[in-house]
Amino acid sequence: MFWEFPLKVQTLNTETEERGSMEFEQKEDFIKFIESGFKIPGTYNLRNTKRWQDEGNRYTTTSSKFTFEGGYYTNYIKGTYKYKQYWENEKDKVLNGIIIDNYYIPPFYYWYLNFCPIYNDIKKKKMFPDVWDGDLWFYLYIMLCMLKGKHAVILKARQRGYSFKIMSLLYWCYSWKTGSVNTIGASKEEYTIKSWRFLEFYRKHLNTNTYWRRGPVIPAKLEWLERTYLVDGNYTGLDSKISATTFKTDAENGVGGSQTIFFHEEAGIAPKLLQTLGFVRPSLEKGNFTSGLIILSGSVGDLDDAQDLKDVFYGPLVHNFLSVDNIWDKKTANEKCGLFISEAYNLQGFTDSEGNSKIEEALDFIRTNNILVRSLKRRELAQLDISQKPTSPEEAFDQRKNSEFPLEELLRQQERIKHKDENSKWATKPFKCILYEDDTGKMQFKTS
Repeated sequence: MFWEFPLKVQTLNTETEERGSMEFEQKEDFIKFIESGFKIPGTYNLRNTKRWQDEGNRYTTTSSKFTFEGGYYTNYIKGTYKYKQYWENEKDKVLNGIIIDNYYIPPFYYWYLNFCPIYNDIKKKKMFPDVWDGDLWFYLYIMLCMLKGKHAVILKARQRGYSFKIMSLLYWCYSWKTGSVNTIGASKEEYTIKSWRFLEFYRKHLNTNTYWRRGPVIPAKLEWLERTYLVDGNYTGLDSKISATTFKTDAENGVGGSQTIFFHEEAGIAPKLLQTLGFVRPSLEKGNFTSGLIILSGSVGDLDDAQDLKDVFYGPLVHNFLSVDNIWDKKTANEKCGLFISEAYNLQGFTDSEGNSKIEEALDFIRTNNILVRSLKRRELAQLDISQKPTSPEEAFDQRKNSEFPLEELLRQQERIKHKDENSKWATKPFKCILYEDDTGKMQFKTS
């Protein structure tokens, strides 16, 4: 879908400074290699990760400390052979990724780390993103989705910068894939406007500081077409498109026709999510071939609005989304789920200098804080706080109101009834019945 084989990927050994390449004859070989490095955050043992950002670091050290402007990626003279050679080499890494010390950095992660500056609200400045093992895990998941023809569903803790990451992915596709159609959708327009500002951030930096200028010359609001018009009326460019739309009144607004990457922002507060998904999937799926990528990402808002995200997250196979082992939940019956971004992954203060998550220390901190929250707030408000910074999917989707029923005991059976297994067979076949209490006070049922 996005790569042709055989595929050659650059390599770097940071201890010996030896550079080379690794070739993958078949897509299946490439998938196996990526899967071998697809690990849970906290288990990567990353090292010497500053070398993942050699180009971004060069720009940073030559830019203004306060404005992050005026830096350069190479001091070769513009237009010379060396200058063009430098940018051709970077283009190869941006399109195919690079293997550094046997860690595969996907192309759009390399693009994000070196060419997509963000505003860090903790350090209060514009800068390139830090290397995190949680980000490597996320981008490897996206890579596997693309290679396997599956879609991506991500349930996450709030304020983890995923709009920055996913916008860099969409701008990567817009900047490099001829004729690609990329769409940002959300239930409210303000969500798309927020994401669009990140695209403008990236576009300005790349057009100003790199060899890769992208149109339009005069960008419109919430829709760009990668074209540069010539004086004779013709145009040059990739003819790729990126646009934003809202589904507040219409679940299929702006998603007709071909799609390459479709991203639903704030999927955890999207009551029409499954309707929109039903309209989008035919534009990316042709028989058993998937021609594009759907990304659903969000934290849980109101539980009624999050039900569609919950259905997809816990039933990814039914909806053609890539599943992972559910290692987080203790109560539910779901052995597979979508990608979960725990509050414990790369939590501020619990990540080492190489970007490795200190999971156990983070979990201890979170547990202590949750005990305090539960002791000071009534259950509904306490659970709302915890659901925005969950360490398991069940925490994110947990009931927030008091109930006379034993909710934890009912949850496993509820999920077993609701979701099908991998073979699309009901784990427990549902049937209609009437519940009643007999003369002894025991609950009984009879079919209707």
